[in-house]
Amino acid sequence: PVYLIETPVVEAIRKIAGYRPAALVGHADAIHRLCLEGDAGELRRLGLKFVAPEAQTVTQDMRVRMRETFGCPVHVTYGATEFNLLASQCPATGLFHLNEDGVILEVLRDGRPAKEDEEGTVVVTNLHAFAVPYIRYALDDWAVVGPGRCPCGAPVRTLKEIQGRISDFFHFSDGKRVHPFQLI
Repeated sequence: PVYLIETPVVEAIRKIAGYRPAALVGHADAIHRLCLEGDAGELRRLGLKFVAPEAQTVTQDMRVRMRETFGCPVHVTYGATEFNLLASQCPATGLFHLNEDGVILEVLRDGRPAKEDEEGTVVVTNLHAFAVPYIRYALDDWAVVGPGRCPCGAPVRTLKEIQGRISDFFHFSDGKRVHPFQLI
């Protein structure tokens, strides 16, 4: 592994190239930093089949920059330490397919289930954690509900957008909350 936070970008790219990877998986901010500070020609010459940013919110602008810089598809996943994979981005529609074999993921708005295109807080129940079950565990994440079935034909519910931690919201005196990514 290459720990970008401890390594200058030029050195990190050299180390990554030495591994001759087929894909690059890592923290979204670290991969995005490569795109912002690294030589685009060198990054494209890595010949990656795909890039998979994780562990942090990945904005549409970040996805576009990664795709253009590396010259390959970007596959975003949504997970949590307590649950592993929660959802993965559909390559056909850009929606996020829920991992319904492993978890029950709910988006709640004012305590009720959010409807399609509504945003709310994410709570999750793990279907396979028998030693330490998590039941309706609040992740403090904010997401937007997608269609009940993905238009690509996959028989799973979807999320339209994953905006990140609730603690990152700007709270206004009139009670309104705005996530920083809503400003982008």
